[in-house]
Amino acid sequence: MRRIYLFNKMAFSGSIIFALLITGCSKNERAIEETRYTTLELKAITVDPLLLQFTVDETQLNDLLATPNASTTFPVKYLHPTHRFRVMDQYSNTLMADTMIDYKAGEKNTITFFQPVAGGKLVLVGPPVNEPLPPAEKKKISIVYSLPAVPDKVKVVVDNSLSGTSGSDYIPSDSFSLKRGEFSPYFWSWNNRKPKLRIYDTNDNLILEVNNSQFAEAIADFSIFSFSGISAGSVSLTKLY
Repeated sequence: MRRIYLFNKMAFSGSIIFALLITGCSKNERAIEETRYTTLELKAITVDPLLLQFTVDETQLNDLLATPNASTTFPVKYLHPTHRFRVMDQYSNTLMADTMIDYKAGEKNTITFFQPVAGGKLVLVGPPVNEPLPPAEKKKISIVYSLPAVPDKVKVVVDNSLSGTSGSDYIPSDSFSLKRGEFSPYFWSWNNRKPKLRIYDTNDNLILEVNNSQFAEAIADFSIFSFSGISAGSVSLTKLY
């Protein structure tokens, strides 16, 4: 009996030692950080002609963007999603933006900087922070303009289809005042049938219109557009976000 007892005691001691070794190894283990990949598209839309140098964290990017409208695309790999972007204008040696940006998981990240007014800093265009999500069947849209041909202050009337399916039953659904360089309040749009805009000067004269086809790219919950051109009283739009 004693010999069996001694054997079991030794086996038990060996098990403790093995368990301690395993525990000791686990304390020294480090989580393996997974490298992630994405394609980064940088866009800059400005009033002033600028030559923009981007620094991401501590690395200067090789590509310089010559505005007023410029973009570049390149692949990146990263460990953590949050990165600091600093943007310098090489013409004036002026810091135009300094902001934190989170890369979203996916094949492509589009980052757009916008200059609302001449001589102004760049703003990062992105989703709203406290804006409620749109109801089912609808989207939300915001607009901004910096074109000198548009008065400093205008009134915008939003027309939407009453049924959401017809092009012949548009009625006013919203209106607001808008100043140059300011982002408008969000107004709603049907998923499929997009809104039209009527733009008035301060004397209530109709001066410009935006056709519903200009909002074709408003497919996410939130979209932001800027005025990019005027032809025969119609405004063309560029999607910022």
